[in-house]
Amino acid sequence: MSVKPSLVVCPPEDVPGAAVVNLLANVPYSVESIARFSKIPGEYVVSLLSFSLAGTTGISFYVNTDGTFRIIDSQSYACYSLDRDEDVYVSAKTTLALSLLSDAIANNIPIRYLIRVSKPSVIEKILLGIKLTDKDTPLNNKFALDDMLRSGYVPKRTPLLVARKQIARTISALAGVNPQIGETITVPKNRYVVLDEIAVDGYEVGVTDNFIVVDRDLNDEYVKLNAFAMPPFMYNTVPGTWTPDIPLSYSMKFGIPALDKISVSLENGGAVVNLFTLTNTTIINDNIDRTSTIINNITRPTWSP
Repeated sequence: MSVKPSLVVCPPEDVPGAAVVNLLANVPYSVESIARFSKIPGEYVVSLLSFSLAGTTGISFYVNTDGTFRIIDSQSYACYSLDRDEDVYVSAKTTLALSLLSDAIANNIPIRYLIRVSKPSVIEKILLGIKLTDKDTPLNNKFALDDMLRSGYVPKRTPLLVARKQIARTISALAGVNPQIGETITVPKNRYVVLDEIAVDGYEVGVTDNFIVVDRDLNDEYVKLNAFAMPPFMYNTVPGTWTPDIPLSYSMKFGIPALDKISVSLENGGAVVNLFTLTNTTIINDNIDRTSTIINNITRPTWSP
């Protein structure tokens, strides 16, 4: 998968990734590489919020940002297993690259991660050391934002949540049949929706070519997650093997806003029987056309309920 900041419709967006990869010995594998995403320095910021590895010996995960190499350099076997996320916060202004490196051939290695794409507000620019534009400077001077931040106060704005919609399904389907999980959610007038959670017992199915696909507005396959790399997981005592936990004991949380419609489906490479799935979507009452207003330039909304 490749995160594309140009497709973001309502920043910030927390975009998940879940992949199953095959590694060659001593050959870096590019999990995600996002480069040249800002025509104007600081127009967008891309941040790694979390990652989850398989606890396999001989494999390392590393992150390069903005010309700094291995700002994260973690051996998989020393990290949490796939039943937990490693929470981090690594921001990039120009480039963000996630890679895996193995000292031997390794197949069907799952990895999971969460990337935030944001259009930084004046406050975020000050915090991240991004140069303010000519439009930003008057706002900073008027509200003394840099003085406010130095005092330790960071204002936040949370939109009004109207409702949360949950869709839970048990799916049985033949290989090559791609059922939709529940109905397409159409965005009500003067509101927008945020898909903020997906759970699937992908590992229990035991195949690596089933994908959870999110179609958002006009973007088909905006997110495509390998179900085998999604939780729930329970790590076994034998390195490199996993014993599945009870179905849907753990979900992937993120934030994908939609202005028109959003739907989730299963791209079914291998047959499934009684595959448990669950999605949660939040309906938000907030005027989305705020990009030129003062309040939105000072601080962006957050999606956490």
